[in-house]
Amino acid sequence: MALVATGALVSWPGLAIGRFLYPDEAVYAVVAQRWSEGALPYRDAFDHKPPLVYALFRVGLALAGGSLWGVRLLFALIAVLTGWVVAELVVRLRGPTSWLPAGAAGVLAVGSFYASATGWGAANTEFPMQLFCALALLLLLRRSGWADLAAGLCAGLALLAKPICLPVLAAFLVLTGLDPRRVARWSAGCLLAIAPFGLYFWAKGALPAAWEAIVTYNAVYRRTGSIPLLERAGVAARRLGEGLPALLPGSAILAVLARRVGRPALLALCWCALGALAVLLTGRFYPHYLHQLAVPLCLATGLALDALAPRPRLALVALLAILCAPTIVGTEWQLRYFRFNPKALWPEEAAREVAERTGAGEPILVIGSQPEIHFLARRPPVSRFFFRIYYYGPSDFARRARQELLEEIRRRPPRAVVIATDDAAPEAPRTGTQEWELFWRPQVGALFGGYHAKTSRYYVLLVAPTPPGGPR
Repeated sequence: MALVATGALVSWPGLAIGRFLYPDEAVYAVVAQRWSEGALPYRDAFDHKPPLVYALFRVGLALAGGSLWGVRLLFALIAVLTGWVVAELVVRLRGPTSWLPAGAAGVLAVGSFYASATGWGAANTEFPMQLFCALALLLLLRRSGWADLAAGLCAGLALLAKPICLPVLAAFLVLTGLDPRRVARWSAGCLLAIAPFGLYFWAKGALPAAWEAIVTYNAVYRRTGSIPLLERAGVAARRLGEGLPALLPGSAILAVLARRVGRPALLALCWCALGALAVLLTGRFYPHYLHQLAVPLCLATGLALDALAPRPRLALVALLAILCAPTIVGTEWQLRYFRFNPKALWPEEAAREVAERTGAGEPILVIGSQPEIHFLARRPPVSRFFFRIYYYGPSDFARRARQELLEEIRRRPPRAVVIATDDAAPEAPRTGTQEWELFWRPQVGALFGGYHAKTSRYYVLLVAPTPPGGPR
């Protein structure tokens, strides 16, 4: 009950925010929406994540009639399940009398998903990845044939959520003692999870596109984000403070200082260290990347609490409860910000206007970092490359993506174009207006000469008086 109550407490602002999407959520929602309309991920709607997150978004949208409520509720359930698994891990490793530390660790794990300073409660790939990694470990500890198979299945699902967890899963496999039979069962479970997705895209003729997105593009993406290793460590330390509540870094110290932590806590700290190493190797430090450290840190906290005497244990549980208060305060602040800040909500206004002035199925072009306009307006992008990070940059992949995008625009001009005038993107060009002047106007500006223009504070909307090429 405590886990469910915590999940309800920390997830309600995301539900109350309603139609607002963070950038990653927006991309997943567009891909899932296009998938439900008959298009295919990667081939018709490009993104570089493995397919599990799109499948989860599609399920969530279907459960709520296309509303984000279904997605947010589904991911809140994933967080609660993760907290339960963490509590079960503490009991499994320390014994049935450790129910209080186990409950504290589980509650912390639920709250940790919603504690990012940027992207609070965003339904991202770390949610399912954390759940299935923790489940894989719990099942491996059961040491039975079916549990090994199920652990491999969970490991495969974790990889389908985000492959960055591979070093952690490899360490879990060492728990089997590299027994050939257990490794074979684990491998069979992984195959059972991954093969259906591979067969699905192969049958649909989209397997090359999936490979291009998940393997080729991610190699480019990792190189473009690469910075020197020592600088990465410094950035990671700062991001850890931004992206996780203050109690989680403290929990690592607590785990180290506890007198009788033992081998179980070393397992949790090894998990955390391998996760941190995987983040360092990516060279990119978005706060949600560091969420993969949250679950092992929460597990270490529960194990360390159980190693303490009863009176200090109760005192530390109370202290952790007090430290959770910033999370609650942060939820209220973000709720107010997104409710009343027009700069955060203008894509919804633009989407509403696009939906009013275009017809169903008519493609649109969004110049900026607001892919949610496609989702909210329910209008398809003019090309599978609907987000600027895919086609803007010096890499060969970006050049090919730009060429494909331009060819699609010339072949099938969009009915409407949304140009963000106050985009605040971290990389140049910083606004959609700058991008329009530097790239779009010289290339295809003549195609939009007869479009009606409307300018607002945050965007410019260009709409063709009639569908390009005549009525449809």
